[in-house]
Amino acid sequence: MNKFASFGIFIFLVFSSAFKIARADHIDSTAYQHAKDIFQSSLYYSIDSNPEGSLITYLERLEEGQRLMLLNLQEDSLQILLNDQAAEINHYNWIDNDTIVINRTNSNFQQSLSQLSLNFIDNQLSNIYQRPLIDNAIVVDTLPYREDRVLVKQFLEKKSYLYNLNLSARNISGQLRNRYKLNRLAPNAEHWLSDTSGKLRIGFSSPRHGATMVWFRPDESKRWELIWKGRKHSTFRPILFDDDKDQLMVLSNHERDFVELLNFDIASQSFTEVLLKIPGYDIESVELNKKRDSILFASYTQDGNHRRHYMNELGDFLSESLKRDLNTPNIWVVDSSLNDKIVIALKRDGKNPGIFYLFDTRKWELTEFADTQPWLSQFQLGDTQAISSNSSDGLTIESYLTLPANYKEVKAPLIVMPHGGPISVRSSADYDPHVQFLASLGYAVLRPNFRGSSGYGRKFIEAGKQQWGKLIEDDIESAVREVIHQGLVDGDKVCIYGSSYGGYSALMSAIRSPELFKCAASYVGVTDISLMYNNDANNSESILKWRKDFVGDPQQQQEELAKHSPVYLAEKLQVPVFLAQGELDRVVDKEHFYRMRYVLEEHGKEAQYLLLPEEVHGFSRLQSYYELYSQLDSFFRKHLNLPAANPLTAEQKPDDQPSAEDYESLN
Repeated sequence: MNKFASFGIFIFLVFSSAFKIARADHIDSTAYQHAKDIFQSSLYYSIDSNPEGSLITYLERLEEGQRLMLLNLQEDSLQILLNDQAAEINHYNWIDNDTIVINRTNSNFQQSLSQLSLNFIDNQLSNIYQRPLIDNAIVVDTLPYREDRVLVKQFLEKKSYLYNLNLSARNISGQLRNRYKLNRLAPNAEHWLSDTSGKLRIGFSSPRHGATMVWFRPDESKRWELIWKGRKHSTFRPILFDDDKDQLMVLSNHERDFVELLNFDIASQSFTEVLLKIPGYDIESVELNKKRDSILFASYTQDGNHRRHYMNELGDFLSESLKRDLNTPNIWVVDSSLNDKIVIALKRDGKNPGIFYLFDTRKWELTEFADTQPWLSQFQLGDTQAISSNSSDGLTIESYLTLPANYKEVKAPLIVMPHGGPISVRSSADYDPHVQFLASLGYAVLRPNFRGSSGYGRKFIEAGKQQWGKLIEDDIESAVREVIHQGLVDGDKVCIYGSSYGGYSALMSAIRSPELFKCAASYVGVTDISLMYNNDANNSESILKWRKDFVGDPQQQQEELAKHSPVYLAEKLQVPVFLAQGELDRVVDKEHFYRMRYVLEEHGKEAQYLLLPEEVHGFSRLQSYYELYSQLDSFFRKHLNLPAANPLTAEQKPDDQPSAEDYESLN
């Protein structure tokens, strides 16, 4: 029986009133200041062009808020379109060559759309007209074939409605009457696809961990027909509707292991053609072209690196040309103007969060447009490599090892960082500030994609079923032992840290293999598996069914779940623990934190605690990154017996960096 079941409220009250969580002041520490550099938000983002490729817009982050900027390529001039001190703009769309629809989200998470009309005289911006459009709404389709038209979705109570708005009309509210609701008599779908005229033809719902349902309407005079009802744990994601052939392009792993891009014939309700498959990998997403009539590229992850397979000749040719000219495999065409005059490309890899380029296809000119985080050039960041290991049952596990720049001078201490989830989530070798914060301070970081991780096919995901604290932890341990065996890290200086499931895994790994780890750190980590089923905020019927299937049924498997819950195994912990929690977390309730702290103190275990009073599940405030990671660095250094933090900077030579003697002098 769960001995905490009757005393959860009591424990919470005791700790919230009688104990104060110590939060050491690290503001002046080297690690705290370094975290402020590494975890800064990008300076430039949301770069786009108008349909004819004469204007470029982007958002620029400021100390207070952000602003929407306009680059006029014809006049080579830069102007501010909007100052957004509250940072409410989270997205925008070009509708035509002089009209932008802006999506805002306020502090209460309410969304609204507004229209920005630009007037030009002799190619120069003369004035800007702004008006509100519709509250609680988002843009669904820019309808590039319909001038001044945009498809929007408005959220009202428990249902959403779609409207085909005419932006040239003076009266917007009149277009929101009941008879203009495009889906008024349609199924209660979450997502929609329209034809080129803006008429709804496909509706589909993909509830989290539930079965996908897809409906089709031949024309406006006909009823909606159910054309697909998904099976358990099967992917079927409509991408593009072909008006002429009544066909759907879909991403699906139906009756196959990997997600592929397929043609689905609506009349016969069957797959007719495999458009693209990547052997050994799932296709993760696709991007439509600006005309929204064909696919620009399909994305997948190979050896930890994001890859794109281009579905048109221009994208493929330009991508290969850019890779050759810039001598990097990690640059991609990400967008273009409607007429393909201007192409936007992004260079990004494990050490670089992104540099945007503009390519003029008429002049054949490439220009570096924006380095999103230019201040990172002052640091030596770590290179990442893929590592393969065999788990206890022979399953091959792919992991990513990031080594600090000074790894040739001294074997690096290792931080193992299992990802959250754990099912249908993954790590990659892409830029990650959490990883590079540690690597630039001299740590190596290992991120295993244990069984259950996404990207490796359906069988690999299902291999993670009900393996919390079991084979998943075997997978992680196999990766750790492999990098130690290869001599890539210091096997005597290993700690493990993660958040959510990763935090659970950190605690369980330390309990299972105390000889392997010197310390363990958990942020918003699950400590009592059965307690997850008491969280009403996230327990819909489909989620509960999925959780019972993939994690375990607490009514039938209570003892088994307790056997693999850290809160009942705390007595076995032999290494120091760092336990951190967001007080407003509604995914992993703070009761997990309080219960774990209670048993750690009952058993006299060495532990450090951090409660972030305004934080949720993850991070919503930059201050939380600084606080958590500065304390984590201090915790790791103490228990791995490391010298003081000293970020590896670009100006440093090997002689300036910590040497083996520096580490040995502390032993």
